[in-house]
Amino acid sequence: MRKPHTIIVYPAKDSSETTSVEEILKNTIRPEANVKIREFRKVKNQGVAVSCDSVKDIQSIISKLDGHNSAKEKVSHRIPGKRHPSIILYDLPNTITDQEVQEALKTYTEDGKNLRTRFKLKGRKPDTSHWVMEAARKHFLQLKRFRKIAVNWIMFQIKEFFHVKRCQFCQAFGHTRQNCKYTVPNCGICADRHSTSYCRSNFQLCINCEESNRNSGTNHNIRHRATDLSCPCYKKEIKAYKRTRDYL
Repeated sequence: MRKPHTIIVYPAKDSSETTSVEEILKNTIRPEANVKIREFRKVKNQGVAVSCDSVKDIQSIISKLDGHNSAKEKVSHRIPGKRHPSIILYDLPNTITDQEVQEALKTYTEDGKNLRTRFKLKGRKPDTSHWVMEAARKHFLQLKRFRKIAVNWIMFQIKEFFHVKRCQFCQAFGHTRQNCKYTVPNCGICADRHSTSYCRSNFQLCINCEESNRNSGTNHNIRHRATDLSCPCYKKEIKAYKRTRDYL
């Protein structure tokens, strides 16, 4: 499924309007406008994010808002920009401080600005964590040249991090185990109906590629695990993710 196009609508800064943005949108974008909305959700600062499958529908929303005298005075809108790419530092000791990490990273970038720490994941070694950090394009490209960097005289692996969700229960992309709607698992090794941790099969079959071939007419190789980094379905998710990041 293609990634939707989105517009964010906020209350106008100088408006004393008490009607919610949601109500203003409903009153302005009438059903006869034939705008196909995929998703409608509330965001920070009393805003609303509206997602559509086509740019044409987004442009229609903008035209309706800008052409409606009442709505034009009550709301403002913007198209969300691309986010910075991310890097991940593996297995940093839990005793390490943000200042120590930032100081180490500054030695590998030109202007020495701090990176934004997005979140931390449990490390592969005891008492360690993986740090996921957001880097502006310039800093990202500088850091990407290195396979390891030194923090407190210890070398740690560094790679680009892709914000791609894959459920460890059903193996599908786009959500995690916590939000999975299925009650029976799909194995990430053989695609059978059991938990991946219980699998003892030597047979490998990717359920995502198998379903893509069956439902979408693709011709993917299916003889690999769902977690394989060379999986065609995973590569498709990475390609879609990269379109949302500012690499240029």
